[in-house]
Amino acid sequence: MKESGTNEEAIMENIGPQKRVSQLDEMGYFIGPVMADSSPLDEPGHYLIPGGAIDRDPPDTLEFGRLYRPAEGGGWTSVEDLRQRTLYSVNDGQPYHLGAEINGQRYDGIGPFPEWLTLEARPNDWSVWSGSAWIPDESLLAAEITSQRLEEKAEKLAYAFQQIVLLQEAQSLDMATPEELDLLQRWRRYRVEVSRVDPTDQKAAWPAVPG
Repeated sequence: MKESGTNEEAIMENIGPQKRVSQLDEMGYFIGPVMADSSPLDEPGHYLIPGGAIDRDPPDTLEFGRLYRPAEGGGWTSVEDLRQRTLYSVNDGQPYHLGAEINGQRYDGIGPFPEWLTLEARPNDWSVWSGSAWIPDESLLAAEITSQRLEEKAEKLAYAFQQIVLLQEAQSLDMATPEELDLLQRWRRYRVEVSRVDPTDQKAAWPAVPG
């Protein structure tokens, strides 16, 4: 045991004291602390700084979502890091891919984001960016409602056509009951009434489905 301790002391004597320094990434931002060994060829106080590191104590505190880089004259300065967040174009609400060019401008996710981006997702297709928030646009909302009513009208007409075809088959084969013949007329009337509904009129009610 004594011999082992002696070997460890010898190793430590060869290594010498170490100093904590700061490792930076390729962009010059702080990654984490690393240890620098004392230089065996220089006077005491000289250290072998690892590649990419600087001889500076790491920041005292690290705030989540921020990047730290050396400040002139010592210490550290920090910037916002949004590379893990989703940003959206204020023009159309589509997610922005970092580094993509929009109108000759790019953003890499580091530092304050430009005015043409936002962290707030567009809630729907009829909202527009006001400069600080998404707000409903009446014309876009009306167009969206009209589009939905057009789809609903087409579905109603198609379903009515299916019912009419089946009842007409029974009629042409002299297999239709009096109740089915009455229902055929009501489905025909229903289809005509649906065709006359104006999809742009949000207050226009749909006719009752024949029962």
